[in-house]
Amino acid sequence: MKLIKSFLKYQQERFPLLFLLPISLSGVIGAAAILGQHNWVTIISATCVTVAFIFHIRVIDEIRDFTHDTEFHPDRPIQKKTISIKELKILRLISLFIFFMISIIFSLKTFMLAVLVFLYSSLAGHDFFCSKKIRKYFYLYNLLNMVQLVGLQLIVYTMFGWNFTFTLIVVSHIIIVFLLSSLLEVGRKIKLVDKETFGKDTYSAHLGFRGAIILFSIIFVLVLFPLGYILSVSGKLYGLATPFFVSILGLYISVTHHFKKTIQSEKLFALFYFMYYIVINITLYTLIK
Repeated sequence: MKLIKSFLKYQQERFPLLFLLPISLSGVIGAAAILGQHNWVTIISATCVTVAFIFHIRVIDEIRDFTHDTEFHPDRPIQKKTISIKELKILRLISLFIFFMISIIFSLKTFMLAVLVFLYSSLAGHDFFCSKKIRKYFYLYNLLNMVQLVGLQLIVYTMFGWNFTFTLIVVSHIIIVFLLSSLLEVGRKIKLVDKETFGKDTYSAHLGFRGAIILFSIIFVLVLFPLGYILSVSGKLYGLATPFFVSILGLYISVTHHFKKTIQSEKLFALFYFMYYIVINITLYTLIK
């Protein structure tokens, strides 16, 4: 079927399931650990909800940024006609069907929150109806778009029976989720000089390559603080040793990428922040009971 073939080609470039599935699963098991729930039916269901919603966000981003991408990124799948916007809209409807069906199966509370987060994402998909103004504020614009991922995390919480009780541990975990999401957001938008465009849609374009690496490194380290709090409250502070070691190694790789600026160092850089995301969540799941 052409639609499936088009999607398989598209996802390799713009929605890499090989990375998104383990990242989504690790994020869900992190939430399961925080709430003391280890039901794998819920974990798998929440992972499906997560992937479905992220795909929805990806598609509305593609539609919103079509003109910009056509001008500055002509090598992207839609611009190369690897897949059409019409095909992406069909796939988005399927993903939303999965998203809402699983949500309503779990609870009315989950479904209502899913609707609210969906409405916010639709608003973001229209640049909050002030695209000419808001796009000038690069950091604020990205921050507002990342709110969707925090909303998605709250949906996952409710699937585990969470009743909107914001304990310090839950708040700390939300901060971890936000920081890890920021890590992925900043990391994927740090480009080598020869890959930059006049579209100025990367952190390296706004901060310079060194500035972007510094921002990334700060976020990398900040994750350890709320994680350390959760582990200390749980009497498992020794569990911080592995994430701390991984963060030191990650900082070394970031510095190396800063100086080398090669395709190889870029791939290693991307692989490492992907691994860091998973390590943090596995640490939570294995130590917090």
